[in-house]
Amino acid sequence: AARRLPPAYRPLGGGALTDTSGEEAAGGLSGRRSDAEARVDAVLADLVSRLEYRVERLSKHFQARGGLLNELEFIDAVATDVLGNADAAGASPETLRALRAIFSRVDVFSSGAISWQALTALLAASTPSGGVAGALTCYEEVALPNMPARAARHADRLFYMAPLNALLICDGRDPGATIYYPRKQGGDSASALPPPHQRLEGHGAPVLAAICSREMGLVITSSADAVLCWWDAAGASIGRKWKLRQRESVAEAQQALCWWAVGSTLFTGGVDGGVYPWHHPPDGSFMGRVEQGSRLGEAGSSRASITTLVLVSGERSLLCSGSLDGFIRLWDVRGLPQRYGKPASCLLAYRAHDRGVVAADVSRWCGLLFTAGLDHTVKVWSPLSDHCITTFQEHTAPLVSLSAMEGTPQVITADEAGGVCVYDVRSLTCTQSFRVEVPRTFHLTWIATLPSHRQIVV
Repeated sequence: AARRLPPAYRPLGGGALTDTSGEEAAGGLSGRRSDAEARVDAVLADLVSRLEYRVERLSKHFQARGGLLNELEFIDAVATDVLGNADAAGASPETLRALRAIFSRVDVFSSGAISWQALTALLAASTPSGGVAGALTCYEEVALPNMPARAARHADRLFYMAPLNALLICDGRDPGATIYYPRKQGGDSASALPPPHQRLEGHGAPVLAAICSREMGLVITSSADAVLCWWDAAGASIGRKWKLRQRESVAEAQQALCWWAVGSTLFTGGVDGGVYPWHHPPDGSFMGRVEQGSRLGEAGSSRASITTLVLVSGERSLLCSGSLDGFIRLWDVRGLPQRYGKPASCLLAYRAHDRGVVAADVSRWCGLLFTAGLDHTVKVWSPLSDHCITTFQEHTAPLVSLSAMEGTPQVITADEAGGVCVYDVRSLTCTQSFRVEVPRTFHLTWIATLPSHRQIVV
């Protein structure tokens, strides 16, 4: 198919683009091409310099249009949300021509549309210092204020509840957990803040997983004694204790939890390898109680313990599970809970790691799936296929945790020896690595990311 060129450009030998609207440069066509390329590079550099603060706005244009923008949509989005113009008409002719050339650089297959992944890849590689990866702030060690000594000494698992700005610190030896409220520097006065921490009592064994439902105002926890608890956390952000609303015993302990807001459904992953849906009344009431559905797709399910559950796409009803047999499975949960009698089907199953998957997460920044394994590797996948995009091998010990920090292009990983790596999803590079000092009799077990505080808790 013939490549569609913007009106201001015409092809020279080899398919290169040159600006034909200006005056002849002193060096002829080669001089004019050099000027046009210099202008394109200048606009690219300007985009990168503004990227750290405005790229989230730009990404929303891609999300609103199904992940792709055509040339006019791209120019309008960049001109308004990145360059700060009222609309595309407010940009200079030189800038518009440069943006068309940038679009052509990204649209290497001349499809007439570009994806968010392809654009960020170009931006990440557009400066000698490593592009946007070099602009990331490095993490430095700080102490969490007012952290209770017991919670810090025996912390085994960490779960951050963003809607409540609460960090749940789970004790690896005793039942219960500590609710810790991080405080922003220079924020409200101490009198206006909730207590720095409080205990969550109700489980008879250590808590294995926890998740927050913003829509329902609930926190859901599971423990090693095969019990699920639903807590009413509405108002907890101002210091009110979480009220236990419901407790359910299950056949096996559930190690992974995932909330699907579109279907008002909780998914749990058990040590028996099963993934189970739990339907919640849409109005948030508990008069009808939470209903457990059938195990998802017996034919395609795992017999190894489920370690992680993550929604690849809530709108498309796609759920991803990882297990200790090293497999990633993609589930079509469309239609739940109406068809609990017909278990969801396994769309795709593939071996992601040699020794087992311990964690997985999707970066909403780029839409890619990141997995961490006991084989010391972190892998990046196209979420709707079994295609591995790249493998990171910075870790020297089995991975224990992985988290994509919401609202940033960062993915954080940790291994049991204390190694922590920060990856930039735009350039798919490791931008920082450091080691947490761990006593000989202990090992690092978990990390939690606090996006609103730009902090990592290990």
